[in-house]
Amino acid sequence: MSSGDSYQRIREQFYANPRLRLFFKSCEVGERLMIIHRLKDRRVIDVNKRFEEVFGYRRDEIIGRSSFDLRLWTDSSLAEALWQKLRDDEVARDCEMTYNAKNGDIRFGLFSAVVTMLDDEKYIFGTIMDITQQKIAEEELLQKHNQLLAIFDSMDAYIHVVNPDDDRILFVNKSFTHRIGDPSGRRCYEATRGVSHRCPECLTQDRKKTNGPHSWETCDEKTNRWYHCTYNRIKWSDGRWVRCMISVDITEQKNYQKEMARLERLNLIGQMAAGFGHEIRNPLTTVRGYLQYLNSKPENGHLTQYFNLMIEELDRANQIVTEFLSLRKQGDLPLAHHDINAIIQNLYPLIQSDAFTMNMQLRLELADDLPPLALDEKEIRQLLLNLTRNGLEAMAPGGELAIRTEREDDKVILSIRDEGSGMAQDVLDNLGIPFFTTKDYGTGLGLAVCYRIAARHNAAIDVKSSPLGSTFMVRFKIALAENA
Repeated sequence: MSSGDSYQRIREQFYANPRLRLFFKSCEVGERLMIIHRLKDRRVIDVNKRFEEVFGYRRDEIIGRSSFDLRLWTDSSLAEALWQKLRDDEVARDCEMTYNAKNGDIRFGLFSAVVTMLDDEKYIFGTIMDITQQKIAEEELLQKHNQLLAIFDSMDAYIHVVNPDDDRILFVNKSFTHRIGDPSGRRCYEATRGVSHRCPECLTQDRKKTNGPHSWETCDEKTNRWYHCTYNRIKWSDGRWVRCMISVDITEQKNYQKEMARLERLNLIGQMAAGFGHEIRNPLTTVRGYLQYLNSKPENGHLTQYFNLMIEELDRANQIVTEFLSLRKQGDLPLAHHDINAIIQNLYPLIQSDAFTMNMQLRLELADDLPPLALDEKEIRQLLLNLTRNGLEAMAPGGELAIRTEREDDKVILSIRDEGSGMAQDVLDNLGIPFFTTKDYGTGLGLAVCYRIAARHNAAIDVKSSPLGSTFMVRFKIALAENA
């Protein structure tokens, strides 16, 4: 008897069994693929039409052959483990396997089987639920999910999703983690603000229960940084409504707006100075000249102290006008390459003299090998004198003023640090505004001139202040020097 006749006889025995006949009938009309093996040699006894359609084999091509020899199983080691399980347990349920179709395509399926004894021979009656399309859809969904995560993680904005029922964080992007740390198990207000109660902005928006975005700006008092916050109610994957919060750091934008407002005020003052500054100086010069002339006459000797007082006041008024006029400078600066350390060292005797007169100490901390900067030397000298004199006047006798230079990435930083009592926040907010001063006899123009000079050099002035003193840092871009 041929092997083909032998397998045909075995199939006829199967179909003669009422219970198996029902199994075969259900496999012919259902979506499951049927494959029957003989356990001892793994040879295929029969397959259904659905198996032929999915795997591309005709029945006569596969019957009598081992599924291992046909390389039906993509992972042979996993298939061996499955075969061992069937020998031991005689049953397997929904084992996810990968298969090779005849044309080389990879198919995915859930394999279930039971071992049945017929005529003293064990057979494996197996079915496969083809899940290839489901796996492809899952892979596409996973790719889209990863793409969205990559987009969220690439954003500078801080994104977090919160369960409104208990305020616990459900999702964050990388920017949020870098700023806050791991928020696992924490409530949003604990992680973002370090408080034990809900934020008033969220309470207000939760009461509205509207889905549209709501925005506001807030300042973190601990870091003094500004954020633009957007609140939105969205549906989460499980169908519940959640809070989606997006916070963007707008500190630099705020500082830029503040600096632009400062420059606009300086431009306005400059225009005023251009209009009448010289008209004030001319009569002052005339009056001073006549006072000196009258003071030189012997018959006015008893009035000398009064003449000297008036001349001093005129000189003070003239100095104010001089500073006032310096605010109107416009146009390109005559920049040239200069060593900022050399400028400081040239001014050092003058600054040291001021410090000695006021019973102060002066310390230089100049970095070596700084690159030359594109500077207007006269303006930088004025900036340096204004900042050092402000620092000296902010300290009590015995204090120390430190002048420091250093390189930081693509910038050279000039720092002037005093040991005064520091400045209040309202004073810091108004620094550089013309005529704003905390000194009894100050003009309020010195720092305004410094900010103007820094702006004309494309530099920035940062200020740090505490009860232990204040530090003014002027950041010059090295690129300017390279392009000068």
